[in-house]
Amino acid sequence: PTAVPTAVPTAVPTAVPTAVPGVPPVAAFTSSCGPFPITTGNANMVINYEFGTVNAADAIQFTVSATSTGYGAIGFRAAGMMGGMTNIDPIAFDADQVLDMAQTTGMTPPTPDVSNDVTKVSITNTGGVITAVFYRLLNTGDAADMALSKGLMLNFVWSFGNGKVDNGWVNHTPTQRGQADITLDACVVTAVPTAVPTAVPTNTPGVPPTAVPTSTPTAVPTNTPGVPPTAVPTWVPTSVPTNTPTAVPGVPPVAAFTSSCGPFPITTGNA
Repeated sequence: PTAVPTAVPTAVPTAVPTAVPGVPPVAAFTSSCGPFPITTGNANMVINYEFGTVNAADAIQFTVSATSTGYGAIGFRAAGMMGGMTNIDPIAFDADQVLDMAQTTGMTPPTPDVSNDVTKVSITNTGGVITAVFYRLLNTGDAADMALSKGLMLNFVWSFGNGKVDNGWVNHTPTQRGQADITLDACVVTAVPTAVPTAVPTNTPGVPPTAVPTSTPTAVPTNTPGVPPTAVPTWVPTSVPTNTPTAVPGVPPVAAFTSSCGPFPITTGNA
């Protein structure tokens, strides 16, 4: 018969991201705990964060979804500073970009920070919902950025509205903003006890090993040629005489009753 050749699958090469000249590659964020939600009380603003590292430096990553045709923004400041727009360290995004913003003063709209310490991971705009994923180091070293840490209590601010984050901001309405004092998760990991293996004794050179006792089998007697085997006495139970009732002259014997079922109680209602 003619041999049928076996099909050899063609290897599919893995796509390697192409470096863009003049654009540094985005460092990968490695999550270590989270994500954790931040409650806004508004279904049009959904916020989650997680802690991790970027190039071995501690970082925090946010995933923010805003139902908006314009922008979304979050910000931090010291706990207890409720109300107003002063001293907020904001991060804003629209459908095209994520920007680190300079700290706010009064009611003046924020402007981009001189040093952009926020890295965009991705932005999607689907069904009127803009979702931005971005991260920054917990301590950027920039005096204009609030230093963050695990377990830190702070005042968290959020908003969304119309316009671009770098041009044409439009003030948000009262239902498009919010703030609350929150405590970032401390990411305490409960240690799992490690099983300690039992040490196995080893032989010491020059020292004989300890003898392990072995069971000694019981000797079974063997027959000696010319000598009849010893008879093993068989136990014969002693018969126990059965008491036979003695017939009394002139008195007929009592017939034996043989039960077939019962007994059954009859209820009298009287003990």
